[in-house]
Amino acid sequence: MAYQWTYYSLLALASSVLSMVLFVILYRKRRVPGSRVFMVLLLALSQWSLCEFLHILYTGLGGILFWSKLSYIGIVMVPATWFIFSLYYSGRDKYVNTNNVLLLSVVPFITLVLVLTNGSHSLIWDNITLSQLGSIVYYVKDYGIWFYVNMIYSYILLSVSIYYIVDPFSTSFSLYKKQRTFLLIALLIPWVANILYLTIGPALYSIDITPLSFLMTSIVMLYSTFNLGFLDIVPIAQKNILENIMDIIIVLDNSNRVAYINEKAREFLTGEDGDIVGKELSGLMPGWTSTLEYLSGDINGREGIITEREGEKYYSCAISNLHQRQCVLGTLLIIRDVTSSIKYELRINKLNEHLSLINKILRHDISNNLTIASFSIEMMRAENMEMKKRAMRSISRSIELINRMKDLEMVISQGDQLKRYKVSEVVAEIIKNYPSVKFNVKGDCTILADDAISSVFDNIISNAVMHGRAERIDVEMGVEEDLGIIKIMDNGIGIPDDVKMNIFKDEFSYGENKGTGIGLYIVKKVVERYGGDISVSDNSPKGSIFTLILRMAPKSL
Repeated sequence: MAYQWTYYSLLALASSVLSMVLFVILYRKRRVPGSRVFMVLLLALSQWSLCEFLHILYTGLGGILFWSKLSYIGIVMVPATWFIFSLYYSGRDKYVNTNNVLLLSVVPFITLVLVLTNGSHSLIWDNITLSQLGSIVYYVKDYGIWFYVNMIYSYILLSVSIYYIVDPFSTSFSLYKKQRTFLLIALLIPWVANILYLTIGPALYSIDITPLSFLMTSIVMLYSTFNLGFLDIVPIAQKNILENIMDIIIVLDNSNRVAYINEKAREFLTGEDGDIVGKELSGLMPGWTSTLEYLSGDINGREGIITEREGEKYYSCAISNLHQRQCVLGTLLIIRDVTSSIKYELRINKLNEHLSLINKILRHDISNNLTIASFSIEMMRAENMEMKKRAMRSISRSIELINRMKDLEMVISQGDQLKRYKVSEVVAEIIKNYPSVKFNVKGDCTILADDAISSVFDNIISNAVMHGRAERIDVEMGVEEDLGIIKIMDNGIGIPDDVKMNIFKDEFSYGENKGTGIGLYIVKKVVERYGGDISVSDNSPKGSIFTLILRMAPKSL
């Protein structure tokens, strides 16, 4: 038995070996959906190439026909496995079931049977003879009708496979586009080689160059495997993800690399250079320590919601696994801006603190004041003037406390909606309540405030009159850039330096006519809510100056 060693046979052998090398490399990814089908495809390519090597190696007609027939095991499997793999790759694996696979195998099975029994019907080949070109011996044949049936069937499967591979990526990002491009090259190289063999080959010599082209296919897929994460970053058909969803969508592979992002996520990560897909999440969002720590755990337990803070914004990150055929495909992050919800929650907590303060004051201070008043009234039978004054002071303090409760209630009930207020008009209404005090009002400014602004000025003026014993109060208003400056200056007894440091604190009171200690505390809180500031200093020659700095209202408001 004679053998012939040619470049063609060596290329066919190299193609078979390289396909098996790729099979071994991809074996570690066998749990990725679709990978096992691709590995079967590699086995088919390797078997076809090996049989082609042995077919070229032999010079006898019997050996040539034997290996040619055996090569059809791989020949009929390649189009079908390409097609099934394309279903997995494009997210259509729901169509991969036993019935469909059996239906898909009908033509390949008939073809294989007809190849093995060709001598009795010649539906695959006919008129088989040996020929020679130089030192190369090859066989010449005519093709039967079923050969063309199988060819058309195979070409249809390959055409649909190309469509399925391309279709999901019409709007995908560059890493998937590169994967797609190399996958298409790997598919098209042997297909074009097969077309050339069937059209031009018979006019030259009948050596099938299709298996030789598998060498290029394997090289292309090796590059895609090592450089583009083929069968590592598994694509998800984008029609299954709402591109226009308002939430930030990030899909990670099992190595926490970005496999997909929607447009909102791209806007969220605008500070990143280049293509984001394929990069590790830890490099894109280093400040999200809780999320990154959570993702570093067991891949099968990635289900939960984590709240992250970035600057003044709060985000809720819902983490869940993506499954396909009971395999963990990757991790889905749905990130939502919950700043408003968190701020409302913080505001509710603050309101609860204020309500707790109200409750404490009502239970303690009013109860004490009324107890003192009741006891003092009982003593009034003795015509004790000091007891009468004490009773009146307690009753007055209770009335003041109730009024301050109204102020505090107004502060709590006000939302964040601010509007225009002319300070001169607000002050004009307040001074009507103090007929015994001489007021001097100068200037004006229009500020951003709400109804609680009346309580601000009333508290300051009341504090000057009741505790500072002021008989004259000057109110000066002016504008500096976009800020309104209001100074309330009295000629009272003044405020000691150690008191100034604590005067705006909750429940701090001083002097003979101690109040509840919440009046100026309310003032401070209201002014801060307006985005302003308040301070106190000494007046000359005596008294105090309360300075308020508030935002000016825009003319368009």
